[in-house]
Amino acid sequence: MIKRNCFLLIWAFFAASLQSQDARAHGSVHEQIQALTQEILKSPGEASLYLKRGELYYHHSNWNSALADYDTAASLDGGLELVHLYRGKTMLAANMLEDGRNALDRFIAVYPEHPHALLTRARLLAKMQSYAAAATDYDLFVKLNATPRPEHFLERAQALVRGGTDHMPAALKGLDEGITVLGQVVTLQLYAIELEVESRRFDA
Repeated sequence: MIKRNCFLLIWAFFAASLQSQDARAHGSVHEQIQALTQEILKSPGEASLYLKRGELYYHHSNWNSALADYDTAASLDGGLELVHLYRGKTMLAANMLEDGRNALDRFIAVYPEHPHALLTRARLLAKMQSYAAAATDYDLFVKLNATPRPEHFLERAQALVRGGTDHMPAALKGLDEGITVLGQVVTLQLYAIELEVESRRFDA
């Protein structure tokens, strides 16, 4: 068991939190959508153009337009498997969970070791409260991903804990794995301490 060193660097950590795209980024996306629309007018049978524009709509949080473009891309090219991954992550964002799971299952059946697809499905399954299945996807994602981030280990531990207190040892083991891989990450340490206290394992 890794020793927990609670040295309260939490303020410094949260000061470096990630920021969402600003207004300039949204403006750039809008311009790219306009440019792709012009390309589609010239080549309306090109499935990849709809796929690209759908991705831009996704990043612009326009779920309906994104899904419409993915549907068009799929109708133009029935072998375009990537469309199912794009559908899945868009449906996750739009809270269309059952349809999103079906899309991701279809993609992962063809590409069972695709890290981004596994992470997306893990998050979707956790949102569906299918915590054991989510943890399984997180396990494989962490194994396949050469550069996992703290939130990946944290999300996996949270899914395990929400699945029942009997999964607490596995959650702690996963946090220890994250600390071993990434170093003394404050968020992982603090959550591990929280779980140890809940389990009344005060020495740990």
